[in-house]
Amino acid sequence: MDTQKHNDAIVVALLSGQGLERRDLYEAARILNEEYLPMVYAYLEKWFGLHNPRLLDSIVVETIERVTRSINKYDPSRSKFTTFLIGFARLVACEMLRKELKTICIEEVDETEVLDQTESSNDAKTLLHELLTGRYAACLEILDEKYRVVLEMAIEGEPPERYQQHFDVNRATYRKRKERAIKELRECISMMGAGTLLDNY
Repeated sequence: MDTQKHNDAIVVALLSGQGLERRDLYEAARILNEEYLPMVYAYLEKWFGLHNPRLLDSIVVETIERVTRSINKYDPSRSKFTTFLIGFARLVACEMLRKELKTICIEEVDETEVLDQTESSNDAKTLLHELLTGRYAACLEILDEKYRVVLEMAIEGEPPERYQQHFDVNRATYRKRKERAIKELRECISMMGAGTLLDNY
């Protein structure tokens, strides 16, 4: 058994509560805390742009709890354990960021203040497209569908009528949802340390 498979095996045994010899028990704990969890932190910092220690720790703790509860679903023939672990971290991060956004974005949107697609500059659209296909793509992913889709269609240059037909809503609702989506997106990006990037959108 190669080193990676051995390490995965003893960490899985640790999390599943299997009996391990003292040496393997300590080794598994060391690998988890000194090798695997730092990989999770690095992933969250790189791909979600998260640097808030409290939020990062909360995500990692919840990730370990969920992985432990689902450890019997791990199949070593399909992936490395770190892939399994990071998959859960990504899911937990999306859920927690969505929860943070719902807590922040509770104000009703004034319909008269809504931005229409035709009022946005081409430069702003280009910036938004580059932003959301890069490291901040997670911000778009965690939005509720009705908000995510309105931005995706705007990014792709789709006319408002396409969204209205798809969700069976009128123009006023389209505008309100787009404004709310931009507001939530700004909040998410601000949490990730790039709050001024959407100021002109």
